[in-house]
Amino acid sequence: PTSALDSTSAVALMDVLRDLAMQGKTIITSIHQPLSQIFQSFDQLILLADGKTIFMANIIIHLFYQNTFLFFLG
Repeated sequence: PTSALDSTSAVALMDVLRDLAMQGKTIITSIHQPLSQIFQSFDQLILLADGKTIFMANIIIHLFYQNTFLFFLG
């Protein structure tokens, strides 16, 4: 939902989606190259490759960037 938006608008949109999630709504989105501020607003992460789930977990920012992300890039 943030592809054609500037960073300020993207963050504002994600804030609205986060508010809806806090109200008990389920929000599912696909996002490419999110700003770190946007990425931190997600609760769960699912990585797909060739239509299959290759990684699914609750987001723990420090561990993801320190360990897992490099594994998937490598």
